[in-house]
Amino acid sequence: MRCKKCLNDSKYLGAAVNDSGICDLCEDNYPYYKPLGEAALVEFLNAHKRPGTEADCLVGISGGKDSTYCLVKLAELGIKTEAFTYVHSGSSEIPLENAKHVCEKLGIKHHIVSLDGDLHRKLYREFVDAWFYKNSPVMANMTCVACKYTNVMAFQLAKKRNIPMIAMASNPYETPPFLGAKRVVKDGKLEVDQKSGAIALAKTLIQNPIGMKTVLSNLKTCYVGCRSLTHRAPYLLNQYKDIATFSIFDYIDWEPEYIKSYIREKVDWYFDEKKEDWHADCMFHSLKDYMFMKTTNGSSYYLSYLSNQIRHGLMTREEGIEKYNAVMRNSKEELLYSLEVLGWEDLKDKIDLSVYDNVCIEE
Repeated sequence: MRCKKCLNDSKYLGAAVNDSGICDLCEDNYPYYKPLGEAALVEFLNAHKRPGTEADCLVGISGGKDSTYCLVKLAELGIKTEAFTYVHSGSSEIPLENAKHVCEKLGIKHHIVSLDGDLHRKLYREFVDAWFYKNSPVMANMTCVACKYTNVMAFQLAKKRNIPMIAMASNPYETPPFLGAKRVVKDGKLEVDQKSGAIALAKTLIQNPIGMKTVLSNLKTCYVGCRSLTHRAPYLLNQYKDIATFSIFDYIDWEPEYIKSYIREKVDWYFDEKKEDWHADCMFHSLKDYMFMKTTNGSSYYLSYLSNQIRHGLMTREEGIEKYNAVMRNSKEELLYSLEVLGWEDLKDKIDLSVYDNVCIEE
């Protein structure tokens, strides 16, 4: 049974729909989100600026709309900024070019950071192989453990550059409910419960020797990545106590259409309107979404992302279905194309393409 309010379905892993046709996530109004307001943002910025620094804030920018908005908005508020982009072998070209263009237009120093060699790609593939051995949401999520070095490198770079603040553009609606680590509300913000994530990972690795071998062979990278799931991870905050960190959307309401019009006007931001811009910066994303769809009996990052927005009134359920179907009609081809570009065509024989049969929502 599909929820009458969002796109959730009782067939999905961990989902529940009551007799009234409403899912438990809608009952809980998941995810919790209440921005603090621009005045509170200005107060935070003024409290953490330090005299004598070349920049007040280091901004993570992928080139997508949210991080671009963060950089442009802080510049508008008079904050001296530098920016950084984490790149890897799965990074997409257009968002990266956007990031470079925006920084050049604003006259902002732009740093490119990466893990050594091809470590990101290597780790991703090894965890993909572990997922094929025994699939689970936790193992699917471990494919992105190297991505968490975005947070690590942000603090390292801020310390090196003597920058007192780090700004990210964490999207408040992009966290799906089926990840291993639970999300809890802390100080008015949705945070990751590190303990629940560690327990879920340990249980998963016990049953997955390939995953266990990958973790043990890359112990430091996996340990640090798992301890740095967000830019507010205690592991990072305890090491860098003189650096303050925040998300722009802790304070300013996330309004996607306004954000796109704002950055187009201010910095000529570009993206093909015929495509979905969310996670467009990563070629690995279509494979990860496949893994979640296969593991959860049909749910996905994207379906969860849309459902979260429907619950909070950012779109109607009908609009959500239209957006979802438009993306899913091409999802199989996107996955196969990504595998070809990444040189992982050997995975085609392992992938169950029937996952995409009747994937569109018909009501």
